[in-house]
Amino acid sequence: MPEDFVSLGLLPSESAPALPALLDQSFELATAAARLGASLHPVVRRAVGDLVRSMNCHYSNLIEGHDTLPNDIDRVLKSKYVADAKRRNLQLEARAHIDV
Repeated sequence: MPEDFVSLGLLPSESAPALPALLDQSFELATAAARLGASLHPVVRRAVGDLVRSMNCHYSNLIEGHDTLPNDIDRVLKSKYVADAKRRNLQLEARAHIDV
C-alpha cells in the first residue's frame, strides 16, 4: 500500500487488526456486484452503465471544481456541443474523462 495513503489515514496499514476483515468485505462486495451485473438483462445493464457513467463524470468533475451540467454531459456524448465557450470547455473535459 502506498505509504502516503496509510500515513494520511486513507488506508489501513498492513498490520492493522481490521485489515483482514476489510479485505474479506471488499471481496464479498466485488463478488456480489459481479453477480448482480451478470443477472441483469443486457439492455438494463447498458442503461444503468450509461446513467452511472454520466453521474460519475458529473460528481468527479464537481470535486475538481468544474460544475459540468449532467445534461451537457449527455449532450456531448451525442456530439452536441453548447454555444457557450465555458460550458463547451467543460463538455470537452467531461468527454475526455469518459473516454479515459
